[in-house]
Amino acid sequence: WRLAEFLQAFVERLNREAIAHSVLIGSGGTRVAVFPHRQPGPRSARAACDTASLGHALLGWWALPRRGALRSLDEASVAVCLRALALPPEGHSRVINALAGAGWAIGSDAELTV
Repeated sequence: WRLAEFLQAFVERLNREAIAHSVLIGSGGTRVAVFPHRQPGPRSARAACDTASLGHALLGWWALPRRGALRSLDEASVAVCLRALALPPEGHSRVINALAGAGWAIGSDAELTV
């Protein structure tokens, strides 16, 4: 239950900060991954990622609606899509603050790099 309490506190803080995120819970419920990301506008990442679900693309899963869509994906278009979903630098510090506020022990070297 302790993990669930920490997770809930963190997710609540992300919601208050209006930081979009995806949550994965591992089998057995003992491992959790939270992926904060930018919520793309209708023309930014959506245009670059029109063949894939944005949340899944962030996690590296490209659910493509048709076989031909795979051929249209190249390194450049994937990079544009993922760049549009990446948090801006100030978003990184907001995530660190949300973790610390939720009770996670954050060391002095908790610096995120792009």
